[in-house]
Amino acid sequence: MAVTGNSRLAAGLQQEFQQRAIDDGLQVWETPAIKPWRIWLGQTWEEAVFDGLVESPALLLTDVQEQYVWESVIESSTDSILRREATAKKAAEAWRQLVDWQINRGETDFAVNEDTQAFMQWADAFEQQCDEQGWLPACRMAEQLIQCFSNNPDTFSREIILLGFDELTPLQQALFAAITASKGSIQWGQLAQNDPAGNTAVRLACADNNDEINTLTRWIRQRLDQQADARIGVVVPDLAAHRSSLIRRLTESLVPRNLMAEGDEPLPWNISLGLPLKRYPVIETAFSVLDLAGGGFLLEKLGPLLNSPYLAGAAVEVGSRALLDRKLRDIGEQKVGLKTLCWLAGNTDKPWHSPQLARRVCALTELTKKIPGSASSADWIKWFSAILNGAGWAKDRDFSTGEYQAMEAFHKLLARFSGLQAVSGRLSYSRALGLLKRLALSQIFQPRSDASTVQILGLYEAIGLQFDALWVMDLHDNNWPASPQPNPFIPLSLQRERSMPHADQARELAVAQGITKRLLSAAPDVVMSYPLHKGEEQLRLSPLIRELVEGDKEALAISNEATWSETIQQSGQHELLAGDVAPALLQQRASGGSGIFKYQSLCPFRAFAQYRLSATALKTPQVGLDAMKRGQLFHNLLELFWRDVRDLRTLNAMNAETLGRKLDAVIKQAIDEMAKQNPEIFGPRFRQIESSRLKQLTQQWLEIEKERGDFKVVDFEKEVRAEINGALVFTCG
Repeated sequence: MAVTGNSRLAAGLQQEFQQRAIDDGLQVWETPAIKPWRIWLGQTWEEAVFDGLVESPALLLTDVQEQYVWESVIESSTDSILRREATAKKAAEAWRQLVDWQINRGETDFAVNEDTQAFMQWADAFEQQCDEQGWLPACRMAEQLIQCFSNNPDTFSREIILLGFDELTPLQQALFAAITASKGSIQWGQLAQNDPAGNTAVRLACADNNDEINTLTRWIRQRLDQQADARIGVVVPDLAAHRSSLIRRLTESLVPRNLMAEGDEPLPWNISLGLPLKRYPVIETAFSVLDLAGGGFLLEKLGPLLNSPYLAGAAVEVGSRALLDRKLRDIGEQKVGLKTLCWLAGNTDKPWHSPQLARRVCALTELTKKIPGSASSADWIKWFSAILNGAGWAKDRDFSTGEYQAMEAFHKLLARFSGLQAVSGRLSYSRALGLLKRLALSQIFQPRSDASTVQILGLYEAIGLQFDALWVMDLHDNNWPASPQPNPFIPLSLQRERSMPHADQARELAVAQGITKRLLSAAPDVVMSYPLHKGEEQLRLSPLIRELVEGDKEALAISNEATWSETIQQSGQHELLAGDVAPALLQQRASGGSGIFKYQSLCPFRAFAQYRLSATALKTPQVGLDAMKRGQLFHNLLELFWRDVRDLRTLNAMNAETLGRKLDAVIKQAIDEMAKQNPEIFGPRFRQIESSRLKQLTQQWLEIEKERGDFKVVDFEKEVRAEINGALVFTCG
């Protein structure tokens, strides 16, 4: 039996090792997350339990269930934790480390600080809850297998070949020792490697990360031009930070046609690190629909949803939905509900009328009325699916392979989420949706792709792979070797004493030295680059590559051929546009007031674009009323007041009490009229605050009015004609 122990090993290495094992007549088993005990003696867990080899728990906790239990324990113990999810994740890691290193908490002093003391309480509560409920965390399974081998010494007599186990935890050592004692055989597998003595390795200084990425993409292009089937590796210590830059530069250099809308060429590279599942547009749209169904939805997020191609009818109503987005921004409500969206989209006499959207949103409005206050996670999956189907998510569209795979991953995520009902009980809609979002953010998803000659990998994923050429980037002294990151919930002295991962600089240095040595033997030609600057910060090369020969770009024969964008820029020619007279104004009147003259004097083109072409920016939603609406509200208030009072004599005849009652009445009327268009803004508390502000402001203004000479209101908003430089102007005064 062959066992791979490093879940981060590259897929190519996994396949190569498995094929060699099969050729040798071995049975191959894959073990995720460096947990070889999940093989269960070559059986599934259920088979081992059925055969009576291990004791059956009431529930074998999944990673999702275990995380939820930890969060519940921490939430019930204190209200002062601001980042409960992150704290629970770190505490769970600490607990698993103690299990893997076979450390008895009762025999260790954890009274080091408040963090370690709190962790002791959480760990006790977690273990007590698991014992009471019959739950078995995954990392406890090895202990049951060890007991199984002790009680049944002749149970297992197979050969196990290990690959990718750079080091064994004490618990793994105990498990393999128990297997050996039970007549099993443990062997270490090694794949053939290049002789590092025959390799050429250089270090290369680059100005910054942008220059580094630009240089390596040109190097890849040169290599592929020389040998199209060359196996090229790119190793990046912090792949997540540079992923988007690498993809952009590789696309521009190797498949520039894909930068255009119609480009869809297969990519000649494979990148091992994906994105959080929630970040894929089709999944982001699904969560936006679920947010909208759950209540008020932020206007700034509604625009992308309305313009999403993943809702039914998007291709037909793309224009009207964009106008609907603009209309909602003009209204200015920060939050938009289903009823508002249903009403506006259903306005048949308006340019933003979107009948398909209106039909689905109105049906969704009725569906949300039936949503229960709380339900199990499995029931919430049914509701989520009904909401997405009702909204027309992922319908009326031909999906790409990547989009289809992302939706498959999302449906699998829903199945994992439903398993929470065993440990969570009933959840509210917002709580259930929040948990599902976190799962989608924590799950890294990378669509499957065809085999590629260029592999972009993280440090650990490249271990054991062989290439024709290899480039390792970003090897500055702040990055390699990595800085220690000890777990805050385990005493630091204990972590260093037991040599736990990331405990101190000496351990990180030893790990980095081993990885660097392997990378130097991974290809006949190796380039290890480092940036000299990161913004204003000056960097130095990693001490682990200081002994390498300094290389230069000319010696590496890096391609100087212009990229797609550079070719376009170089081929650009100046064009003289004749006839700069704007087309005749078709309408007889243009709105805009004094702004027309203001912008015409400042910039004629801006005046033309804004008032002739209506090319104005979309309004940005904000909390409360913007300056324009506050001015309109005060304007309407004064008009209502003077329509009744009419002149200074009447104003002076009103005592303070009468004036106060009059202002209260007209303020309420003005707010009621504006609240019809902005119901979400004018809640009870906002009404109270705005009424107080308007009353104080109006009283101050009327005191100024009393100082004027006798006057009488003649008219309101009367149109006045005037001629300015030959232009007839209509204004209200």
